[in-house]
Amino acid sequence: MVEAAVFFLVLWQEDLRLRLRTAGVRLPVVRALQDAWYLRFGDFANGFVNAFLLDGLVDVAIAKGWLRPGASSRFRSPRVRASLAALLSGLSIVLYEVFGHGPAGPDWPDIPAGLLGALFHLGVRLTRIAARHAGPPPAA
Repeated sequence: MVEAAVFFLVLWQEDLRLRLRTAGVRLPVVRALQDAWYLRFGDFANGFVNAFLLDGLVDVAIAKGWLRPGASSRFRSPRVRASLAALLSGLSIVLYEVFGHGPAGPDWPDIPAGLLGALFHLGVRLTRIAARHAGPPPAA
């Protein structure tokens, strides 16, 4: 549930970022910070959403038995699945930014935000996994 709430917060942030940037709104922050958020932070949402979806798809594939029997045992740990999802998401951002722009060439400055988004998903997911395994707090 928390992961889904954070997912929608990330999407809301991206919607807000795009609306403000498109409207040309000047934020009450240092110009460099505004430019970083407006121009370089779009891939944060991409990295987070990719990791969220990959993590969820593997969970569904395991639950439905779509993976070969030996393959699902490798992905039994939610920590492993979350880590792989973040890794694949980050890799997809890097590959797209380096090779996906065609003649325009690589867009190197977008890569850090995409990796940060994937790592943010990993942090949220690992925090939730740890909280689930910790159980309820002891009674006073």
